[in-house]
Amino acid sequence: MQQTVAGHRQLAEDAVRYITLAPFEYYRSLKRVFEFLVNMGQARTAEDLYPEFRRAFAAIADRATPISQVSFIKDVGHYLMIHRKTEAARRVLQRGLVEAWQRNLHGQMRQLGLLIRELEQGSSRGRLVTFGVGAETDEGVLVRGSIEPTWGS
Repeated sequence: MQQTVAGHRQLAEDAVRYITLAPFEYYRSLKRVFEFLVNMGQARTAEDLYPEFRRAFAAIADRATPISQVSFIKDVGHYLMIHRKTEAARRVLQRGLVEAWQRNLHGQMRQLGLLIRELEQGSSRGRLVTFGVGAETDEGVLVRGSIEPTWGS
């Protein structure tokens, strides 16, 4: 799948086919799209998807794994962050960090910590590396969940 807004929009539109038959897959598809939009700073498009993203999670929340629950909290905090709702974002991200710590979810703790640090530094961008191995970014090439710089090569 291409790492573009259009490609992710198509994924969300296709996901509607299995909204009731496979609610976990539907949620995961919306989550992927939502995270891409938030990471790319597409605040308006993410805002359009936000109510459905929350509804999809509510449909599976009682059966969601602890990592899915913490990841949802992180996504909501990230969304609030790019919408410059700093205090609300800080509260949500701190809550997620506490829950991640209690559940020993180190990857979520790292990502939540990065977002909180960016908030403390006055940034509302909060770009996270969550997918797209081999995809070009502003900073370099994504490789195995980290950014390897392309400058100086």
